[in-house]
Amino acid sequence: MDRRFVVGMLKDWGLALLIVAVLLGVWTVVRPSPPSSGPAPAFELPNLEQESMALQSLPEPIVVLNFWATWCGPCVAEIPELNAFHDANPEVGLYGISVDTVSTSGLKVHAKKLGMKYTILHDTASKVASAYGVDGIPVTFVVDQKREIRRVFVGSIDRKQLQEAVDAI
Repeated sequence: MDRRFVVGMLKDWGLALLIVAVLLGVWTVVRPSPPSSGPAPAFELPNLEQESMALQSLPEPIVVLNFWATWCGPCVAEIPELNAFHDANPEVGLYGISVDTVSTSGLKVHAKKLGMKYTILHDTASKVASAYGVDGIPVTFVVDQKREIRRVFVGSIDRKQLQEAVDAI
């Protein structure tokens, strides 16, 4: 190979990689991120029995919203922690908001197989996830009795972190 060809190709690829790196950096700064406080966006989603559930009419004073999907490894890995939290805190509403595009009956099968003990809501079009600024999963929101966001966890969560966030309310 001609040396000039190789040097030219390296310059072209180097420039392309630099442009990609800059664009990713800009995206990291300007992308929408989950709100860390303020009013929780209202929503209405079906549960696995196709019953519609709205944030404002949920009976629990404190609500935990965990955005997840069946294909997300970290989401599946945190299910036992969420189950343990749910068992220890029945007065706190724990809702898994699935962004899966599978049918609700398919999601129901997955949830049963995964041993999920808390209520699953199905956000097939990811409209609620978008309203909450979720662009990666898992993300968990802790919402108080006034339906204000009090804490956000981006990434996996364990029961201790969640317990501390709920106890702080």
